[in-house]
This record gives sequence, C-alpha cells and structure tokens, in this order.
Amino acid sequence: MANRLTTVGTATWLDGQFNANPQTGDLARFRLDIEKAISPAVDNTWCLAMVNAMADTIQDSLPAFAGPARRLSALRDFLYRPGFWNAFQPIRYDLAYALDDDPRHGFLDKLLRTRQGNCISMPLLFVAVGHRLALPLTLAQAPQHGFAIYTDAATGKDIPLETTVAAHPTSTASMQRAMPMTDQALAHGIYLARLSHKGCLAMLAMPLLQMALLNREDRLAIQLADVVLRHVPRSVDAMLAKGSAFAIRMKRDFEQRYPNPASMPVNVRAAYGKTHRQNLHWFEQAEALGWRDPDPKAEERYRNRIRQLLTANQKENKP
Repeated sequence: MANRLTTVGTATWLDGQFNANPQTGDLARFRLDIEKAISPAVDNTWCLAMVNAMADTIQDSLPAFAGPARRLSALRDFLYRPGFWNAFQPIRYDLAYALDDDPRHGFLDKLLRTRQGNCISMPLLFVAVGHRLALPLTLAQAPQHGFAIYTDAATGKDIPLETTVAAHPTSTASMQRAMPMTDQALAHGIYLARLSHKGCLAMLAMPLLQMALLNREDRLAIQLADVVLRHVPRSVDAMLAKGSAFAIRMKRDFEQRYPNPASMPVNVRAAYGKTHRQNLHWFEQAEALGWRDPDPKAEERYRNRIRQLLTANQKENKP
C-alpha cells in the first residue's frame, strides 16, 4: 500500500476496487481502502469495527420493528446529539481545515478518531451507519460539497439531508441559493441527484486523484481519472482532474522551458498543442454537463464566514 500512489499499478488497483465492489458493497470499506492506499497508518479493521459498533448501539436502543423514520431519527441523535451513547462527543464540522485542499482532512478515519469531519466524511459516516440500519440512504453532490439523500418509502420522495449540521432535511432550493449551479447541471443530474452505487464510489475515490495532483503526478492523475470515467462516464470531478493533470504537464514540460509557443521547435510545438487541446477538452466536457468555475465572490464569502466561525470558536474555547 505504501508505494501505491507512485506506481503505475495504482490505476489497475483502483479498477479492481470498482469491479470488486458490488451494488450492495460497503461504502465505508471501499473508502477506507482508498484512505489506506494514501496513508498506510489508516487502521481499516478498527474503523470498520467502530462503524459496526455505532450501528449495533443504535439498533439495540430501538424497539422491535421500529420503522424507517424512527431509525433515521435515532441515527441522527446518536451522531449529532451529545449523550452517553457517544461519550458526549457528537460529530461536528472541522472548521480548522475548512479552507484546506488536502483530502486527508476529509478521511473517515480522521472523523472516527477526532469526531471532526467535513462534507465528505460526515455524509459518508451517516450513510454507512444508516445502511447497517437498513435505511434507504445514498450520497449526493453539489458544487464542492457532499451530502446525504434519504428516500421516503411512503412517498418515494428523495429528501436531502445536510450532514454537516445535524442531518436535518433541507430543500434543493436552499442548496441552490447557497451553492449556485446551472439548470444544465441539474438536468444532467450531476448535482442534487442521488448517486448510483458506482457514482458513490467515484466520489469516494477522488482523494487518490487529488493527491496525485497535489504531488504533481500528472501521468498518475490521468490514469486514475480514466479508470473513474470508465466506470462513471459523467464524473465531472474526474474530468476536472484530468484537465488539471494536462495543465500541470503543459506548464512543466513546455511553458517553463519556452517563453512562448513560437520559440518551440516544431516537434515540441506539436506536442504542446496536443497537450493544450487535452487540457481544454476535459474542462469543456465538464462545462457541457453544466459545471462552471466557482464564483470567486461566493468563495470569498464562504472563506470569510469560515474565518468568522473560527474566531468565534476560538473565543468560546479560550480559557
């Protein structure tokens, strides 16, 4: 596992993970395998035991034949309401790393150890424990955000749950106001729609691609993106990762060596053009599905809000 991210076998391994994970496969187990491939210190056995113990504790607290609504409420209380059942340590959003691009801060392993997570690890834990309680839950995405969806058995209606704040039902309209997204993206189902099982796997595999990009491993990032796109052709995150990998290659192999394309030898210029076209192509593919570059003003508002929350949190906890 330790050298997996620096070998050409990484993509083959990821492809095997997709193929080995059936429709009923455990999302927590899949994610923990991804995390261990990045950080060998991740203890899959302990983490899975913790997830199973949470589900067992909730199940033991419920009356026989408790319906889905009762089980959902018990799950929400167990994770978010302080009490003896969680040693008075409910899970909460980790403000300290809200502005950090390192995907390791969204590890399920970290959430289980610290009770602090983000918009990837928190919905994952909610869904993983919920599956063990036979709840109809899945993951979904909004721009740069993940959440859970609960399907009401009586009405068949999908209900978004904002798992970073107590997993209470929210509306798609409120999410659209908070995180602007195009009608095109909604029509294509890349945002606010329940993910298929393989769609969930693609979302949970993204740290592999993110780490490859952070390490400037463009070849590896492209190989990993190809695996994800083979299984989930509309994975916008994989398209963006692939486009970003070609941008890394373009800058390193060409733009840092030559002041402008005209100064390149003919054969180099041809290779540069091919790389540039690939870079543009994958961003255009994402845009065709409705993705748009994040709004700088909205991002700055979000960052200011996080800074305010951090300051308030530090004052509250100051001795």
